[in-house]
Amino acid sequence: VLFFNFMNSSLVRRRPFLITFFIFYLSLACWENIYWSFQSSFHFVFLFGFSAIYFGFKPNLTWGNLLAFVLSSIFCMYSMSLGVPFVLGVLPLVVWYHLGPWALRNGQYWGVSTKLAVGALVIFFALWQWMAQGSLGQGSIHPLAWPWTTAFWSHYLGVLGLGFGINSLKLAQLGGLFVLVIYCAFAIRLVRQFIKKEGGFNNGENLKWLAVGTGVLAAGASISLGRGNFGSDQALATRYVEVSMMMIPFLVIALGDLSRLFSQMWQKRIMVLFFTLLFSGFFDSWDFMKYSRLHQSRLRDKDCLAQALELNSEGDCPYYFPEALQSRLQRAEELKVNFIEVLRKRDSRF
Repeated sequence: VLFFNFMNSSLVRRRPFLITFFIFYLSLACWENIYWSFQSSFHFVFLFGFSAIYFGFKPNLTWGNLLAFVLSSIFCMYSMSLGVPFVLGVLPLVVWYHLGPWALRNGQYWGVSTKLAVGALVIFFALWQWMAQGSLGQGSIHPLAWPWTTAFWSHYLGVLGLGFGINSLKLAQLGGLFVLVIYCAFAIRLVRQFIKKEGGFNNGENLKWLAVGTGVLAAGASISLGRGNFGSDQALATRYVEVSMMMIPFLVIALGDLSRLFSQMWQKRIMVLFFTLLFSGFFDSWDFMKYSRLHQSRLRDKDCLAQALELNSEGDCPYYFPEALQSRLQRAEELKVNFIEVLRKRDSRF
């Protein structure tokens, strides 16, 4: 969905070579995100989140587009907790897009306003239901790292910098600072054009990409809110790469817009420099044999789990679970989880 939006942007239509920035999504930087089934929740957040942006920023807000936007937003929130700040960051920009000075009103201002109000009410009702189910309960033993604390920003900048393929905390934090600077510059430029009534409908397209950046930044902030007090080094967990890598297309669009202040030669140089920066960060992330090695490790630990189940022992299978296993396996048996039967079929080997 993100690639489709990127391909249809006016900047990429003028400069098709910019699609090469998507090659970094094929790297192993985010290997963990396609290895654990749990990571599917991350995938669904962005699948539905970017779908919500796609339908929410349709110039003609029909009831069909509104329904698709609302459903995508709800599915995004219900996929994982970080989908909630994503949607809350995007929703105000969708309203601004349809009611702003570049909106295609054609005498339908109040009709569009009514549709937006209905959509917002449904989304907030779904959010209220999400909260009523106890989804705000804090499962961590660590207190939240609030945005006014050093722990939050040290962790947050590290998470954002992971999108450059950087494994060093200090360099990742510098990369995260770069992301925030570009985001703020792009947003300020858009607001100034709004105040001066410049830019026309191009501002609407840029606003869509501002929504992409806002949603991803909000999702990343929710991670640091919950994990910041684990220590800044925890920000380098590879499962967070999927979040920060989603900023790459936004940064390309933002840099393309901001570089219009310079000559065409400098515009090209800025893009080449940014591509080189990403290439250097992802330089050591192309060893695809890693998937084979990880697969072998998983098979060994499956055997370990089967032995622990057969011998009724605590087991030591750190790849699957770093703590004692027996109580977990007993609970799985009580619940009749199907993987228990799969493990029992392996028992004949021991």
